Amino acid sequence: MAMSLEFPGRLCGPVSLGTMTLGTAFATVGTAFECGGAQWIGAYIDLTINNGTNARFRLRAMHEEGGSAFQLPIQTVGSATVAVEDRLIEFAVDADQRQIVTWQTFGIVPWARLEAMTSGGTAAYLNAVEVFSAR
Repeated sequence: MAMSLEFPGRLCGPVSLGTMTLGTAFATVGTAFECGGAQWIGAYIDLTINNGTNARFRLRAMHEEGGSAFQLPIQTVGSATVAVEDRLIEFAVDADQRQIVTWQTFGIVPWARLEAMTSGGTAAYLNAVEVFSAR
């Protein structure tokens, strides 16, 4: 069943993405969620690091439910080129944490999914992930 962030008002949500043990490859946290028209997506992340290292998170944009996932890039404008790379959020402090992370979506992402991983060590654990959107 699809989860939606479509509620009246400026701040929408939360959508709970549940719990998850992180591995060393990116995996989807919970399921994709609807967020059409949102300017920002924010995730409240409660992480137990155990002996894991460098918990990493990224948001993937989707044009439809179940569709292909696209990266939300960071764009760097130089004198002659525009460099584009994947936007990745890394918790570089290897300790249990509760963090809020955000992505700007410019109102053009109808569906999204959150992905997470660690770079090594004993798998970290997501105790809870709640997603909000702002219009």
